[in-house]
Amino acid sequence: GDYDYDEDDYFFLGKTQPSLQYSIGPTFEWKNWMLEIQGYGRGGNYWKSFGEFCVSGEKQRAYYNMPYWTEANQRQDYTRVDGDSDGNKYIRRGFFRLSDLSLSYTVPQKVVKKAGIKGLTLSVAGSNLFVIAPDWPKFWGDPEMDDEYVNRGVTFGLRLTL
Repeated sequence: GDYDYDEDDYFFLGKTQPSLQYSIGPTFEWKNWMLEIQGYGRGGNYWKSFGEFCVSGEKQRAYYNMPYWTEANQRQDYTRVDGDSDGNKYIRRGFFRLSDLSLSYTVPQKVVKKAGIKGLTLSVAGSNLFVIAPDWPKFWGDPEMDDEYVNRGVTFGLRLTL
């Protein structure tokens, strides 16, 4: 090397594929109640953004609202503004998603027996209830889906045995 720290010395020390993937799936039962939880997450990887920009033609970009590094603003979120800069930013893509949560209650036999019913279970379940992604900007959508959002859902259930 030439012992000068300049653009030729920059390189990315990270990876785009997760180095950690995990899941949880506990079930808790108490008396006539049952709670089931399903969640998963990934971590140890980065995503390369291309900044907040408008594209008005081939390689014509108008960048705005980006905290570029300057002498006065020494943040390292985005590269400097020049002809070779594309506004790249590497963002940690780690997240945890609560994918499924269900709560059910089985009505006691002595209560349903009077109505001529063998069994009755009431339940409520939710899917994709929340994502924890501390380093992921909310306006970029879901960290697992790039720039899209994942639908949430709630389901109510009734299981009746006659």
